[in-house]
Amino acid sequence: MKTKEAYFDNKVIQKPWGLEYVVLRIKNLLSVTFLEIKAGKKTSLHCHTNKKTGFIVVQGKAKLNLGLVNKTSRIFNPISKITIHPRLFHSIKCVSKIPMHALEFETPADKNDLVRFDDKYGRRNKNYETIFIKMNKNKLL
Repeated sequence: MKTKEAYFDNKVIQKPWGLEYVVLRIKNLLSVTFLEIKAGKKTSLHCHTNKKTGFIVVQGKAKLNLGLVNKTSRIFNPISKITIHPRLFHSIKCVSKIPMHALEFETPADKNDLVRFDDKYGRRNKNYETIFIKMNKNKLL
């Protein structure tokens, strides 16, 4: 479905830690993304120079690590919300036996606003992934 102001991406982006699927994007103002992080897996330690990010954990448990020098961490259960301001390095790890599902809200919507500091999957100096799998229209994630 397309409108003048919003559209739905129809791509499931494969990540080494799970997957993500953009549910809604409103121009470059806002994107809402479904995230799945597999049990025991984590995202890179990264920041966004311009965008503000928010998460709502809807399944599983997430361990959020913040900072480079003064590191802090906290566990988030469903239905927790998290806000991460621009230029704050962070990573999220699934610390439950089941995958962690979250909705991610980004403003502005820019997947290329990404600076990776550390990544156990060899993506430290690499851009946002573009490897995707086609979504089965008869099956939800």
